[in-house]
Amino acid sequence: FSNRDIVLGKRSLQSVKIASQLTLFAIIYTFVAPLLVFYILPLYFNPNLHLGIVILVIAEHASSEIARYRVVANEQTRATIMLFCRQAAWAICLIPLIVLEPERATLYNIIPVWILGVLFSIAIGLPKPSSWFNGSVNWKVDFRWIGIGIKVALPLFLSSLTIRTLFTADRYLFEYLNSIELLAVYTLYMNIAAAILSFVESGVFNFYYPRLIRTKLDKSRCEMNKVFKEMRNQTILWLAGLTVVTTCLGPVVLAQLGTGIYSEHYSLFYVLVLSITPLTLGHMFQYVLYSAHKDRATLLANSMG
Repeated sequence: FSNRDIVLGKRSLQSVKIASQLTLFAIIYTFVAPLLVFYILPLYFNPNLHLGIVILVIAEHASSEIARYRVVANEQTRATIMLFCRQAAWAICLIPLIVLEPERATLYNIIPVWILGVLFSIAIGLPKPSSWFNGSVNWKVDFRWIGIGIKVALPLFLSSLTIRTLFTADRYLFEYLNSIELLAVYTLYMNIAAAILSFVESGVFNFYYPRLIRTKLDKSRCEMNKVFKEMRNQTILWLAGLTVVTTCLGPVVLAQLGTGIYSEHYSLFYVLVLSITPLTLGHMFQYVLYSAHKDRATLLANSMG
């Protein structure tokens, strides 16, 4: 909601909307952080890790929101670099440590490096400090806008949880029907297949959906159709290319794992890639609905999976 409204709204009100969004996040974390620290984290993690995990959650959220703003501001390359720093660069830096000293590959060593990677991505995304407090910036909080945003975003958020739930419940079901060993194979292949969607989002959707939103602002149906056709063609091209690359390189990479179970069940990968394909194409149409303010249709599409 906020990103779309920032694109469609007056430029002079962008800082008001950003300040309002930050205020809402602060209110949410005031209630969520204690719940996370005192009730959820103790069930799964050592107390010494709690502070690091809370910092990581907040930093990840902040980086994601800044990257979304960079996308709607037509700075997709900057947002992509942020994504790389947040999700990949820090992990690549850890590879020598894991290879040379596997016993040190613990959460106590991984989480601080992860946090540094996320903080670096935030530093890349933030504007220059000199622009924060100049005379043209208005940091007034608009609580009415927050209320409207909650009404629009909450149903969409709940419908998105439906999709996320499916991507978690499927693993429990797969383990119940098969074994823990095959679950490891399924999880690896599903993550690779899901990466195809992530690449398409970064390489295609992030570049086209701000343009779709602006065609709505200009009330140009012909231009919207033109942009959609470009996005459709790029999506199909990227999807086909990534599928071919992953399926061809898969056996080569799996041979380095030193275990035969992954190669023996490589046919499972083709099935998972096939399942990701309609999901990726569905995302393309959801961006069109999102750009056209068809939120009820988006809600229905997410709820139906």
